Amino acid sequence: MKNPKSKFVSNFNRAQKKRQTRNLIILSIAAFLALFVILVLYMSALKNQFDKSFPSSDVTTLASSVTTQPESHALTSESTGTSVTESPTTNPTESTTIETTPGDSTDTSSGSTGTSETQKSEAPLDVVIPEGNTLFPETEFIQKINHNERDIAFSELKKDVKQYIESQSGSRIGVYTINLSSKEEFGYNDFSPFVVGSTFNLPINLMLYDAIANSTVLPDEFITYTSDYNTDAYSLLSGTKTGVHYSLRQLTYLSMSQSDAIATSMLLNRLGGIDNLNPKLLEISKIIDFTQVQTYKDYRKIVMKGSQRSCAYDMSNFAEEVYYRYMRNPDIYQNMINDWNNSDNASVIKETFGTDTLTLSKMGINQQYDAYAEVALVIAQEPVIICILIETPNQTHADTITRDLSSLYKNYIDYCYS
Repeated sequence: MKNPKSKFVSNFNRAQKKRQTRNLIILSIAAFLALFVILVLYMSALKNQFDKSFPSSDVTTLASSVTTQPESHALTSESTGTSVTESPTTNPTESTTIETTPGDSTDTSSGSTGTSETQKSEAPLDVVIPEGNTLFPETEFIQKINHNERDIAFSELKKDVKQYIESQSGSRIGVYTINLSSKEEFGYNDFSPFVVGSTFNLPINLMLYDAIANSTVLPDEFITYTSDYNTDAYSLLSGTKTGVHYSLRQLTYLSMSQSDAIATSMLLNRLGGIDNLNPKLLEISKIIDFTQVQTYKDYRKIVMKGSQRSCAYDMSNFAEEVYYRYMRNPDIYQNMINDWNNSDNASVIKETFGTDTLTLSKMGINQQYDAYAEVALVIAQEPVIICILIETPNQTHADTITRDLSSLYKNYIDYCYS
Protein backbone atom coordinates (compact mmCIF):
# COMPACT_ATOMS: atom_id res chain seq x y z
CA MET A 1 0.00 0.00 0.00
CA LYS A 2 1.32 3.40 -1.03
CA ASN A 3 2.20 5.95 1.58
CA PRO A 4 -0.61 8.59 1.53
CA LYS A 5 1.75 11.15 2.93
CA SER A 6 4.10 10.73 -0.02
CA LYS A 7 1.21 11.23 -2.43
CA PHE A 8 0.14 14.38 -0.61
CA VAL A 9 3.67 15.79 -0.76
CA SER A 10 3.87 15.04 -4.48
CA ASN A 11 0.58 16.80 -5.17
CA PHE A 12 1.62 19.74 -3.03
CA ASN A 13 4.90 20.10 -4.94
CA ARG A 14 3.10 20.07 -8.29
CA ALA A 15 0.64 22.70 -7.11
CA GLN A 16 3.44 24.79 -5.71
CA LYS A 17 5.35 24.58 -8.99
CA LYS A 18 2.24 25.67 -10.92
CA ARG A 19 1.79 28.63 -8.64
CA GLN A 20 5.44 29.58 -9.04
CA THR A 21 5.14 29.34 -12.81
CA ARG A 22 1.96 31.43 -12.82
CA ASN A 23 3.54 34.01 -10.51
CA LEU A 24 6.60 34.14 -12.73
CA ILE A 25 4.42 34.78 -15.78
CA ILE A 26 2.48 37.50 -13.96
CA LEU A 27 5.70 39.13 -12.76
CA SER A 28 7.13 38.98 -16.30
CA ILE A 29 4.01 40.63 -17.75
CA ALA A 30 4.08 43.30 -15.02
CA ALA A 31 7.77 43.96 -15.65
CA PHE A 32 7.13 44.22 -19.40
CA LEU A 33 4.27 46.68 -18.87
CA ALA A 34 6.40 48.74 -16.48
CA LEU A 35 9.24 48.87 -19.01
CA PHE A 36 6.76 49.84 -21.74
CA VAL A 37 5.37 52.71 -19.63
CA ILE A 38 8.87 53.89 -18.80
CA LEU A 39 9.79 53.78 -22.51
CA VAL A 40 6.68 55.81 -23.44
CA LEU A 41 7.44 58.41 -20.77
CA TYR A 42 11.07 58.56 -21.89
CA MET A 43 10.10 59.05 -25.55
CA SER A 44 7.60 61.75 -24.53
CA ALA A 45 10.29 63.56 -22.57
CA LEU A 46 12.66 63.32 -25.53
CA LYS A 47 9.96 64.73 -27.83
CA ASN A 48 9.29 67.67 -25.50
CA GLN A 49 13.02 68.37 -25.30
CA PHE A 50 13.31 68.14 -29.08
CA ASP A 51 10.33 70.48 -29.57
CA LYS A 52 11.89 73.04 -27.25
CA SER A 53 15.27 72.80 -28.96
CA PHE A 54 13.89 72.71 -32.50
CA PRO A 55 10.51 74.48 -32.63
CA SER A 56 8.32 73.82 -35.65
CA SER A 57 8.56 77.40 -36.87
CA ASP A 58 12.11 78.21 -37.82
CA VAL A 59 13.42 81.76 -38.25
CA THR A 60 12.06 82.04 -41.78
CA THR A 61 8.64 80.76 -40.71
CA LEU A 62 8.52 83.34 -37.92
CA ALA A 63 9.39 86.15 -40.30
CA SER A 64 6.61 84.96 -42.58
CA SER A 65 4.14 85.20 -39.73
CA VAL A 66 5.08 88.72 -38.70
CA THR A 67 5.29 90.22 -42.16
CA THR A 68 2.57 91.27 -44.51
CA GLN A 69 2.22 92.89 -47.86
CA PRO A 70 1.80 96.68 -47.96
CA GLU A 71 -1.75 97.97 -47.81
CA SER A 72 -1.96 98.74 -51.53
CA HIS A 73 -1.70 95.01 -52.31
CA ALA A 74 -3.39 93.52 -49.27
CA LEU A 75 -6.66 92.59 -51.00
CA THR A 76 -5.54 91.81 -54.54
CA SER A 77 -5.47 88.03 -54.30
CA GLU A 78 -5.46 84.97 -52.11
CA SER A 79 -2.32 84.11 -50.21
CA THR A 80 0.13 81.67 -51.69
CA GLY A 81 0.82 79.84 -48.44
CA THR A 82 -0.50 76.51 -47.22
CA SER A 83 -4.07 76.56 -45.99
CA VAL A 84 -4.96 75.60 -42.43
CA THR A 85 -7.38 72.82 -41.63
CA GLU A 86 -10.42 75.11 -41.62
CA SER A 87 -10.88 78.31 -43.55
CA PRO A 88 -11.63 81.28 -41.27
CA THR A 89 -14.63 82.11 -43.44
CA THR A 90 -16.39 78.86 -42.58
CA ASN A 91 -18.75 78.50 -39.66
CA PRO A 92 -17.97 75.28 -37.78
CA THR A 93 -19.54 74.61 -34.42
CA GLU A 94 -18.27 76.30 -31.31
CA SER A 95 -16.51 73.11 -30.21
CA THR A 96 -14.19 73.23 -33.22
CA THR A 97 -10.54 73.81 -32.36
CA ILE A 98 -8.03 74.99 -34.94
CA GLU A 99 -4.35 74.64 -34.12
CA THR A 100 -2.20 76.84 -36.32
CA THR A 101 0.82 79.10 -36.41
CA PRO A 102 0.63 82.18 -38.67
CA GLY A 103 3.84 81.25 -40.44
CA ASP A 104 2.44 77.82 -41.27
CA SER A 105 -0.64 79.25 -42.93
CA THR A 106 -1.29 81.95 -45.42
CA ASP A 107 -0.06 85.47 -45.12
CA THR A 108 -1.25 88.44 -47.13
CA SER A 109 1.22 87.85 -49.91
CA SER A 110 0.26 88.37 -53.50
CA GLY A 111 1.94 89.05 -56.75
CA SER A 112 5.39 87.70 -57.68
CA THR A 113 6.66 86.58 -54.31
CA GLY A 114 7.77 83.06 -55.19
CA THR A 115 11.18 81.86 -56.21
CA SER A 116 10.48 79.85 -59.35
CA GLU A 117 12.98 79.92 -62.20
CA THR A 118 10.64 82.04 -64.31
CA GLN A 119 10.52 84.67 -61.57
CA LYS A 120 14.16 84.58 -60.56
CA SER A 121 16.16 87.70 -61.40
CA GLU A 122 19.89 87.88 -61.99
CA ALA A 123 19.97 91.39 -60.55
CA PRO A 124 20.16 92.33 -56.85
CA LEU A 125 17.41 94.44 -55.34
CA ASP A 126 18.04 98.16 -55.58
CA VAL A 127 17.06 99.37 -52.10
CA VAL A 128 16.32 103.10 -52.15
CA ILE A 129 16.00 104.56 -48.65
CA PRO A 130 14.24 107.95 -48.37
CA GLU A 131 16.54 110.76 -47.33
CA GLY A 132 16.11 113.00 -44.31
CA ASN A 133 15.37 112.41 -40.65
CA THR A 134 12.00 112.33 -38.94
CA LEU A 135 12.12 114.73 -36.00
CA PHE A 136 9.46 115.12 -33.35
CA PRO A 137 7.96 118.63 -33.39
CA GLU A 138 8.13 120.66 -30.23
CA THR A 139 4.58 121.13 -29.01
CA GLU A 140 3.59 124.24 -27.06
CA PHE A 141 -0.09 123.53 -26.56
CA ILE A 142 -1.77 124.69 -23.37
CA GLN A 143 -4.49 122.60 -21.79
CA LYS A 144 -7.75 124.57 -21.61
CA ILE A 145 -9.61 122.52 -18.99
CA ASN A 146 -8.81 121.82 -15.34
CA HIS A 147 -7.71 118.49 -13.93
CA ASN A 148 -11.14 117.58 -12.60
CA GLU A 149 -12.74 118.21 -15.98
CA ARG A 150 -10.03 116.14 -17.65
CA ASP A 151 -10.59 113.25 -15.26
CA ILE A 152 -14.29 113.27 -16.07
CA ALA A 153 -13.58 113.42 -19.81
CA PHE A 154 -11.09 110.54 -19.52
CA SER A 155 -13.66 108.42 -17.70
CA GLU A 156 -16.15 109.16 -20.45
CA LEU A 157 -13.58 108.16 -23.08
CA LYS A 158 -13.03 104.79 -21.43
CA LYS A 159 -16.76 104.21 -21.18
CA ASP A 160 -17.29 105.16 -24.84
CA VAL A 161 -14.51 102.83 -26.01
CA LYS A 162 -15.93 99.95 -23.97
CA GLN A 163 -19.46 100.51 -25.26
CA TYR A 164 -18.27 100.78 -28.86
CA ILE A 165 -16.25 97.55 -28.73
CA GLU A 166 -19.09 95.66 -27.08
CA SER A 167 -21.45 96.88 -29.81
CA GLN A 168 -19.32 95.17 -32.48
CA SER A 169 -20.78 91.72 -31.96
CA GLY A 170 -19.39 90.32 -35.22
CA SER A 171 -15.80 91.33 -34.44
CA ARG A 172 -13.15 90.79 -31.79
CA ILE A 173 -11.24 93.92 -30.79
CA GLY A 174 -8.35 94.68 -28.46
CA VAL A 175 -7.17 98.21 -27.80
CA TYR A 176 -4.60 99.91 -25.57
CA THR A 177 -3.45 103.52 -25.37
CA ILE A 178 -0.58 105.17 -23.50
CA ASN A 179 -0.38 108.95 -23.13
CA LEU A 180 3.36 109.61 -22.91
CA SER A 181 2.78 113.07 -21.39
CA SER A 182 -0.08 112.67 -18.90
CA LYS A 183 0.74 108.96 -18.24
CA GLU A 184 -2.91 108.07 -18.76
CA GLU A 185 -3.29 104.45 -19.84
CA PHE A 186 -6.29 102.27 -20.51
CA GLY A 187 -7.38 99.36 -22.64
CA TYR A 188 -10.12 96.90 -23.41
CA ASN A 189 -9.46 93.25 -24.25
CA ASP A 190 -5.85 94.42 -24.11
CA PHE A 191 -4.57 91.10 -22.72
CA SER A 192 -6.31 88.98 -25.39
CA PRO A 193 -4.05 87.19 -27.92
CA PHE A 194 -4.21 88.24 -31.58
CA VAL A 195 -2.29 87.48 -34.77
CA VAL A 196 -0.53 90.83 -35.28
CA GLY A 197 1.17 90.35 -38.65
CA SER A 198 4.07 92.62 -39.48
CA THR A 199 3.44 94.95 -36.54
CA PHE A 200 5.74 92.52 -34.71
CA ASN A 201 8.56 93.76 -36.93
CA LEU A 202 8.57 96.77 -34.58
CA PRO A 203 9.92 94.93 -31.50
CA ILE A 204 12.22 92.82 -33.69
CA ASN A 205 13.84 95.97 -35.09
CA LEU A 206 13.94 97.47 -31.60
CA MET A 207 16.02 94.47 -30.50
CA LEU A 208 18.39 95.03 -33.42
CA TYR A 209 18.98 98.68 -32.52
CA ASP A 210 19.41 97.69 -28.88
CA ALA A 211 22.14 95.29 -30.03
CA ILE A 212 23.78 98.13 -31.97
CA ALA A 213 23.56 100.35 -28.89
CA ASN A 214 25.22 97.58 -26.84
CA SER A 215 27.89 97.03 -29.54
CA THR A 216 26.96 93.37 -29.98
CA VAL A 217 26.00 94.18 -33.57
CA LEU A 218 27.92 96.64 -35.74
CA PRO A 219 25.83 99.12 -37.74
CA ASP A 220 27.96 98.68 -40.89
CA GLU A 221 27.56 94.90 -41.09
CA PHE A 222 26.38 93.11 -44.22
CA ILE A 223 24.28 89.93 -44.47
CA THR A 224 24.30 87.62 -47.48
CA TYR A 225 20.97 86.78 -49.08
CA THR A 226 20.67 83.06 -49.90
CA SER A 227 17.81 80.88 -51.09
CA ASP A 228 17.52 79.47 -47.56
CA TYR A 229 15.66 82.63 -46.58
CA ASN A 230 13.01 82.28 -49.30
CA THR A 231 9.39 82.22 -48.20
CA ASP A 232 5.92 82.48 -49.72
CA ALA A 233 5.24 85.57 -47.61
CA TYR A 234 5.61 89.01 -49.16
CA SER A 235 9.18 90.08 -49.88
CA LEU A 236 10.82 92.39 -52.38
CA LEU A 237 13.94 90.24 -52.07
CA SER A 238 12.17 87.05 -53.11
CA GLY A 239 13.33 85.83 -56.50
CA THR A 240 16.21 88.31 -56.77
CA LYS A 241 19.85 87.36 -57.16
CA THR A 242 21.23 85.23 -54.35
CA GLY A 243 24.70 85.71 -52.89
CA VAL A 244 24.21 89.48 -52.70
CA HIS A 245 25.32 91.28 -49.54
CA TYR A 246 22.78 93.70 -48.04
CA SER A 247 23.63 96.17 -45.30
CA LEU A 248 21.79 96.15 -42.01
CA ARG A 249 20.48 99.60 -42.89
CA GLN A 250 18.91 98.29 -46.09
CA LEU A 251 17.38 95.30 -44.30
CA THR A 252 15.94 97.35 -41.42
CA TYR A 253 14.32 99.69 -43.93
CA LEU A 254 12.81 96.76 -45.85
CA SER A 255 11.60 95.13 -42.64
CA MET A 256 10.02 98.21 -41.04
CA SER A 257 8.89 100.27 -44.02
CA GLN A 258 8.11 97.51 -46.54
CA SER A 259 7.09 94.64 -44.22
CA ASP A 260 9.58 92.43 -46.03
CA ALA A 261 9.55 88.82 -44.78
CA ILE A 262 13.00 87.85 -46.02
CA ALA A 263 14.66 91.00 -44.68
CA THR A 264 13.07 90.34 -41.29
CA SER A 265 14.24 86.72 -41.42
CA MET A 266 17.81 87.82 -42.15
CA LEU A 267 17.75 90.25 -39.21
CA LEU A 268 16.32 87.58 -36.90
CA ASN A 269 19.02 85.16 -37.95
CA ARG A 270 21.71 87.75 -37.17
CA LEU A 271 20.20 88.24 -33.71
CA GLY A 272 20.18 84.52 -32.96
CA GLY A 273 16.51 83.81 -33.66
CA ILE A 274 13.32 84.57 -31.79
CA ASP A 275 14.17 82.24 -28.90
CA ASN A 276 17.26 84.34 -28.22
CA LEU A 277 15.28 87.61 -28.40
CA ASN A 278 12.27 86.43 -26.44
CA PRO A 279 13.69 86.90 -22.90
CA LYS A 280 14.56 90.50 -23.78
CA LEU A 281 11.06 91.11 -25.15
CA LEU A 282 9.53 89.66 -22.00
CA GLU A 283 11.54 92.14 -19.94
CA ILE A 284 9.66 94.95 -21.72
CA SER A 285 6.19 93.40 -21.60
CA LYS A 286 5.16 89.84 -20.84
CA ILE A 287 1.41 89.43 -20.98
CA ILE A 288 1.67 87.19 -24.06
CA ASP A 289 4.78 85.09 -24.69
CA PHE A 290 5.19 85.22 -28.48
CA THR A 291 6.84 81.79 -28.58
CA GLN A 292 4.23 79.93 -26.51
CA VAL A 293 0.95 78.39 -27.66
CA GLN A 294 -2.11 80.49 -26.78
CA THR A 295 -5.66 79.15 -26.59
CA TYR A 296 -8.55 81.53 -27.18
CA LYS A 297 -11.81 82.01 -29.07
CA ASP A 298 -11.67 84.08 -32.24
CA TYR A 299 -14.36 86.45 -33.46
CA ARG A 300 -16.44 83.49 -34.70
CA LYS A 301 -16.28 81.86 -31.24
CA ILE A 302 -14.05 79.12 -32.65
CA VAL A 303 -11.37 77.88 -30.27
CA MET A 304 -7.93 78.68 -31.70
CA LYS A 305 -4.56 77.36 -30.54
CA GLY A 306 -1.22 78.63 -31.74
CA SER A 307 1.97 80.52 -30.99
CA GLN A 308 3.25 83.77 -32.52
CA ARG A 309 0.51 85.91 -31.01
CA SER A 310 0.70 89.18 -29.12
CA CYS A 311 -1.76 91.57 -27.48
CA ALA A 312 -2.60 95.28 -27.51
CA TYR A 313 -0.97 95.84 -24.12
CA ASP A 314 2.36 94.28 -25.15
CA MET A 315 2.48 95.96 -28.55
CA SER A 316 1.80 99.37 -26.97
CA ASN A 317 4.60 98.82 -24.48
CA PHE A 318 7.02 97.85 -27.26
CA ALA A 319 6.13 101.06 -29.08
CA GLU A 320 6.57 103.06 -25.88
CA GLU A 321 10.06 101.61 -25.46
CA VAL A 322 10.98 102.71 -28.99
CA TYR A 323 9.90 106.25 -28.11
CA TYR A 324 11.90 106.44 -24.88
CA ARG A 325 14.99 104.77 -26.31
CA TYR A 326 14.95 107.29 -29.14
CA MET A 327 14.53 110.20 -26.74
CA ARG A 328 17.51 108.98 -24.68
CA ASN A 329 19.74 108.05 -27.59
CA PRO A 330 18.57 109.62 -30.87
CA ASP A 331 21.85 108.94 -32.68
CA ILE A 332 21.34 105.17 -32.43
CA TYR A 333 17.57 104.96 -32.92
CA GLN A 334 17.04 107.73 -35.49
CA ASN A 335 16.92 105.36 -38.45
CA MET A 336 14.28 103.24 -36.76
CA ILE A 337 12.12 106.33 -36.27
CA ASN A 338 12.68 107.21 -39.94
CA ASP A 339 11.58 103.75 -41.07
CA TRP A 340 8.58 103.77 -38.77
CA ASN A 341 7.49 107.08 -40.27
CA ASN A 342 8.00 105.77 -43.82
CA SER A 343 5.89 102.69 -43.11
CA ASP A 344 2.30 102.07 -44.12
CA ASN A 345 1.17 105.28 -45.76
CA ALA A 346 -2.39 103.91 -45.80
CA SER A 347 -2.57 104.10 -41.99
CA VAL A 348 -6.12 104.72 -40.77
CA ILE A 349 -4.88 106.26 -37.52
CA LYS A 350 -2.66 108.62 -39.48
CA GLU A 351 -5.61 109.56 -41.67
CA THR A 352 -7.79 110.17 -38.60
CA PHE A 353 -5.38 112.58 -36.91
CA GLY A 354 -4.69 114.43 -40.16
CA THR A 355 -1.64 115.57 -42.09
CA ASP A 356 -0.82 118.32 -39.56
CA THR A 357 -0.04 115.67 -36.95
CA LEU A 358 3.05 113.48 -37.12
CA THR A 359 1.87 109.87 -36.92
CA LEU A 360 4.24 106.91 -37.10
CA SER A 361 2.27 103.76 -37.85
CA LYS A 362 3.07 100.08 -38.30
CA MET A 363 0.30 97.91 -39.70
CA GLY A 364 -0.12 94.19 -40.09
CA ILE A 365 -2.71 92.18 -42.00
CA ASN A 366 -3.19 88.41 -42.02
CA GLN A 367 -6.23 87.55 -44.10
CA GLN A 368 -6.03 83.86 -43.23
CA TYR A 369 -7.06 84.85 -39.70
CA ASP A 370 -9.10 87.93 -40.70
CA ALA A 371 -6.63 89.80 -38.49
CA TYR A 372 -5.88 93.52 -38.80
CA ALA A 373 -3.43 95.30 -36.53
CA GLU A 374 -2.08 98.81 -36.20
CA VAL A 375 0.23 100.35 -33.62
CA ALA A 376 0.96 104.07 -33.91
CA LEU A 377 2.89 106.82 -32.19
CA VAL A 378 0.88 110.03 -32.57
CA ILE A 379 2.65 113.32 -31.81
CA ALA A 380 -0.48 115.43 -31.31
CA GLN A 381 -0.99 118.01 -28.55
CA GLU A 382 0.43 115.22 -26.40
CA PRO A 383 2.42 112.20 -27.63
CA VAL A 384 0.23 109.09 -27.56
CA ILE A 385 0.65 105.39 -28.34
CA ILE A 386 -2.46 103.77 -29.84
CA CYS A 387 -2.68 100.05 -30.59
CA ILE A 388 -5.81 98.54 -32.16
CA LEU A 389 -6.04 94.81 -32.93
CA ILE A 390 -9.07 93.49 -34.80
CA GLU A 391 -10.55 90.25 -36.08
CA THR A 392 -13.42 90.88 -38.47
CA PRO A 393 -14.57 89.43 -41.82
CA ASN A 394 -13.15 92.15 -44.09
CA GLN A 395 -10.68 95.01 -44.19
CA THR A 396 -13.30 97.66 -44.90
CA HIS A 397 -14.99 96.95 -41.59
CA ALA A 398 -11.62 96.79 -39.83
CA ASP A 399 -10.77 100.25 -41.18
CA THR A 400 -14.10 101.57 -39.94
CA ILE A 401 -13.46 100.21 -36.44
CA THR A 402 -9.94 101.65 -36.36
CA ARG A 403 -11.22 105.02 -37.56
CA ASP A 404 -14.04 105.13 -35.01
CA LEU A 405 -11.83 104.18 -32.07
CA SER A 406 -8.99 106.53 -32.96
CA SER A 407 -11.54 109.33 -33.49
CA LEU A 408 -12.79 108.85 -29.93
CA TYR A 409 -9.27 109.41 -28.63
CA LYS A 410 -8.64 112.34 -30.97
CA ASN A 411 -11.86 114.01 -29.82
CA TYR A 412 -10.77 113.56 -26.21
CA ILE A 413 -7.38 115.21 -26.79
CA ASP A 414 -8.94 118.02 -28.83
CA TYR A 415 -11.42 118.67 -26.02
CA CYS A 416 -8.62 118.97 -23.48
CA TYR A 417 -6.97 121.71 -25.58
CA SER A 418 -10.01 123.45 -27.08
